[in-house]
Amino acid sequence: MVTDFTIIDNLRIRTNDRVAIFGRTGSGKTHLAKNWLLPHYDKYVFWDIKHENTDVEHDIVINTPRELKKNITKYNKILYQPDDLTDRDFNSICEIIFDSKDNSLYVDEAALITTPSKIQYWHKVIATQGRSYNVGIINVSQRPRDIHNTLISESEHLLIFSLSLETDIIKIRQQVGTAADEIYYLPKYHFLYHNVETNKSYIFKPIKSLTTEQLTEKKIPKLELYRPDLEEYVMLTTR
Repeated sequence: MVTDFTIIDNLRIRTNDRVAIFGRTGSGKTHLAKNWLLPHYDKYVFWDIKHENTDVEHDIVINTPRELKKNITKYNKILYQPDDLTDRDFNSICEIIFDSKDNSLYVDEAALITTPSKIQYWHKVIATQGRSYNVGIINVSQRPRDIHNTLISESEHLLIFSLSLETDIIKIRQQVGTAADEIYYLPKYHFLYHNVETNKSYIFKPIKSLTTEQLTEKKIPKLELYRPDLEEYVMLTTR
């Protein structure tokens, strides 16, 4: 079942959309995903190649494609921590998710499974055809330059935190235009959101961590626009 949720105004993310998140280590990517993005999803498989995300909300931890195929219709939120770190294992789970329909794949550290010239077949199928089968995908990477262009060009939503290298900003500029210049001046943990279909961009403040009470009540924090005053903007653009 496809659901949607508001970004700002009338812009919404549907759970079968393609989303890409970029930003250097420690910029806030995973924090945003765990505290704001994923809580809007009723079903997902979180691909955790580094086995570092046991704090993400999940119903079960699975380690092999065989286990995933057996359990994908039984559980809504699956943390997949592969025993096998090969491309073949990842391609297999992408196929299982695509065949299951009505699900979403979260790819943590996408650059570990794709390069600018290589992408697994079923990963590409989800990115290019998944929406028609109610299969969404969220690809996360430190550097846009390190992943296959399909994962960027097919995304309807780009969430971009601070980037270290000019080559990465140039890559993003191909998708978001002059809005990419704002990436140079993003304060810590702030991010640029770009909607590809409307060609509109916004800067948001950091997502606040959920309190124990909010977690229990399944409350999700709201996004807040970042509107610097003149003095702050001058400071940012001249540093």
